[in-house]
Amino acid sequence: MTTTRPDARDTTKRARRGGRGRRAAGAGSRRTPFRSLAVRNFRLFAAGQVVSVAGTWMMVTAQDWLVLSLTGDSGTALGTVTALQFTPLLLFTLYGGRLADRHDKRLLLTVANLVSGALALALAVLVLVGSVQLWQLYLFALGLGTVNAVEVPTRMAFVSEMVGPELLPNASALSAAYFNTARVVGPALAGLLISAVGAGTAMLLNAASYLATVTGLRLMRPGNSCARPRRNAGSRWSTGCGTCAGTPTCSCRWRWSPWSACSASTSSSPCRCSPRPSSTRARPRSGC
Repeated sequence: MTTTRPDARDTTKRARRGGRGRRAAGAGSRRTPFRSLAVRNFRLFAAGQVVSVAGTWMMVTAQDWLVLSLTGDSGTALGTVTALQFTPLLLFTLYGGRLADRHDKRLLLTVANLVSGALALALAVLVLVGSVQLWQLYLFALGLGTVNAVEVPTRMAFVSEMVGPELLPNASALSAAYFNTARVVGPALAGLLISAVGAGTAMLLNAASYLATVTGLRLMRPGNSCARPRRNAGSRWSTGCGTCAGTPTCSCRWRWSPWSACSASTSSSPCRCSPRPSSTRARPRSGC
């Protein structure tokens, strides 16, 4: 009978403990706060977004300052510009999400950023030459809000395609972090620029900042995407409502709010299924 020497047993135990330690260390390294930045496509996208979002908040600050300057500190005019800029997000975000589900998200984001950059450039030129008028600011705010109704849901859905479901929570947290950082840095830079060289220069820099996102999008490798095959069926929220409506043990209720509109456009269903009272103990179908 073959016996194992005590030193051989100790060596085997140490090897096993070392293997478990390496696995634990590897798991710990995968849990770093910036692990989603290891994905090249997301790294390029995040870098472009930091520049672009900071430029956008510079633009918002310069735009509001310009409205107050043209109207003699009119709160009504400022509220009108803000409403024109954000009302399209409330009304058309669902349709923007539908476009994102049906078409190439990278292409949609490229076009949306180019259009936003062109609008910002046109307004910057009007400000720099001194011929800007209030109605032009209204028109620009409405145009930018309409573009954002497509860009925002497409961007949110595109993040999941870049990193996949496992890294999506971390990528979403990092996206919120750089967005909030840009909300602080952008207005601060806008204040310095407005006091030094005027609002037109801040708007011009914002127009240039869109190129950062476009460059990052075009440098991506589409083959590394985690995108699922697109379907030519109706939008997912309408399909979900149809599924729930056709299920005897479920009821589908439509919930509408600005928040549900934004979440539904990123491929989340605004329908909510709940079991109906039934005398039998039939189990709900898998579609619910």
